[in-house]
Amino acid sequence: VASMDWGGRMEEVIPHLIVDGAHNAHGIKALIESAASLERPLRVVFACLKDKDKEEMIRKLHDFADEFILTEFDFYRAMHVDDLVLSYPVYKVKDWKKAIEIAQSKKDGTVLITGSLYFISEVMNSLKAK
Repeated sequence: VASMDWGGRMEEVIPHLIVDGAHNAHGIKALIESAASLERPLRVVFACLKDKDKEEMIRKLHDFADEFILTEFDFYRAMHVDDLVLSYPVYKVKDWKKAIEIAQSKKDGTVLITGSLYFISEVMNSLKAK
């Protein structure tokens, strides 16, 4: 196959809103490399599963992003923002739809939604329904 389109991988769903299922430390590293050329400021919305190396992923994304929002989604394995204690301040918004709304409220730059593939699937279904 000469060309392959993998949904949910650096996918621009609407202008200046990118979705990427970077759900582990290796995926976050690759995402950061790919996202280096995105229009700034870069606002990242992130949610992951409890059993992932969430602290490392959050730190890398937090350091890379101009604005970072940690959120959660309704899934039995999902990380809850209130359960996470970090050594630096992180903007936490429990409702992922509200988190995306906040990220999109500024009209410049790019919004990057990333994390769990379950989260990305939920986001994609919601965005495509609009």
